[in-house]
Amino acid sequence: MNFRRTKIAIVALAAPLALGAVGCNNDNSSSSSAPLSAPSPEEVRSIDLPPHAKEVAHGSGELSYKPEQDGAVYLSDESLKRIMMRKRLRAGQKFEFSTTTGQAKIDGQPVFQLGHSSGHKYKLYFESEV
Repeated sequence: MNFRRTKIAIVALAAPLALGAVGCNNDNSSSSSAPLSAPSPEEVRSIDLPPHAKEVAHGSGELSYKPEQDGAVYLSDESLKRIMMRKRLRAGQKFEFSTTTGQAKIDGQPVFQLGHSSGHKYKLYFESEV
């Protein structure tokens, strides 16, 4: 399964580079087209879900979790079949994710922002440190 994730990550990183190298041939001599922006580090890096992480929430609305012990929370975009972020949580901290806005918060403070969350289904996983 890790090989499949690695292969998907390589393809995801190589495709934009290949498109950039080939480019588009435009007969227009004007250079008014905007440059492509690079993907954010959160979108590029590959995060693996640990084998002992347990699903703690899922859906396409507001997701939240408040652990009883220290550990890490993982946000999985089930529509893309990809782990989108990992954040460390201490016991009692509240993690919230809005699928509408793509914003994740810990104790009300923004900690992560996705650019394309609308309409996707998500899962939260938690792995305790103990």
